[in-house]
Formats: sequence, structure tokens, C-alpha cells
Amino acid sequence: MNIGVELIPEKAVTMAAGDYIRMWLWVDGVRIEATEGYDYFEHTATILAGKRLAATGRSSRFLVHNHPLGLGAYEVQAPKLVSCSLDVASCVHLEIFTSNAVLIDPGLLLDHIGIRLLGTQNDQSYPLQRPDIKIDWLERGHFTLDITPLVRLGAGGRA
Repeated sequence: MNIGVELIPEKAVTMAAGDYIRMWLWVDGVRIEATEGYDYFEHTATILAGKRLAATGRSSRFLVHNHPLGLGAYEVQAPKLVSCSLDVASCVHLEIFTSNAVLIDPGLLLDHIGIRLLGTQNDQSYPLQRPDIKIDWLERGHFTLDITPLVRLGAGGRA
């Protein structure tokens, strides 16, 4: 299965100059190196609800001058889909590191962010405030999300 993950704000999120989000997938306890995504914000920018805040599978430096005349809604580059071997028993986790002052707290992360899975049967967005998503707060700005139920939903029950 090819898979990519995006973090999508449920509410506008301001990323300060120098903020970053780094994340990757783990499948059955094995880190999938090719899924590592890194988004670094060179300039302060507000990412509106529904726009892409971070994504897996590539590294990106967010620059305001990449937008014509600096206009338009800001969002980072799309994820690169990565082939992962998944079966019905696979456990899938998303590990996230961030320096953003709003997102370093698990309650605020859950309140502000949703997740979009790409490459599944149904590319779908989900709020993180779901009872079937388990979040482990490892330290300030470092989280692991168990997204297994979302991957299974997106795969139509096949993964």
C-alpha cells in the first residue's frame, strides 16, 4: 500500500520563523525511514484551517516568497507517498516532533490538528479528537499517535 500523511489544522495555526514539524511512520514497531517528513518555516506564517501544515515523505523549507506576491493561503508541499507493507494485523503509528508553541502540548495538538491519510482506498481527513486515536506524549513537542484505526478505515477494512 502507498501511504502519505498530512497534518491539517482544524483551526488556524501560526508557525513562527524557525518553527519545524518532523514526523514519520512506524509499522509494527519498525520505523519507515522513507516516510520521514520535515517542514521548516523560514518566515512566520499562519496556516488556515483545512490547509496542509506538515506532510510525510519529503523535506521542505517554507518560504513566503514561493507564493506570487506573497498572496494566497499558505500551505506546505504535498507528501510523497511511500510503499509500506501492511496487512490486517499491522499497527501503524505516526511520530511527531515540533517546536511550535501551540502544538507542543497534547491538549492543544488535539484541539488544533487533524490528519489526512493519502493513498488509501478513501483519501480521508480525520480530527485527532477521536476516541479511537491514542496519543502518547513523550515530552514537550514529541508525540506518537496510534493511527491504526484510521489506516484500517481508509483501506476499507483491508489493512
